Amino acid sequence: MAGISASATSRRFHQSPFWRHSLAGHDATNMKDIAPTALVFVPSIDGISHNERELTTNEDMLAGLAVFHRVVAQVADGALGEPPRE
Repeated sequence: MAGISASATSRRFHQSPFWRHSLAGHDATNMKDIAPTALVFVPSIDGISHNERELTTNEDMLAGLAVFHRVVAQVADGALGEPPRE
C-alpha cells in the first residue's frame, strides 16, 4: 500500500519484515477495486497452512496484530493521502 510501512513495528517485535507477492486473495480480492488492500501474514509452525494442523504461536499472532494495528493507525492518520480525483 502506498505510503504505509509497518517495518518499524515488525522490527520492534524482532520480526524481519518483508514484502511478498502472493496468490492469496481472501477478502482482499473482493475489495481491491474499491479500496487499497493488503494482507498481514504470520508464520505457521512447520509452514502448515489451510489445514486443521495449522498452528501459530501466541507471540507470532501478537506480533501480527501489532503490525495490523500500526497499519490501521497509519491509514487513520491519512497515510494514503487524498483519494484520486475523478
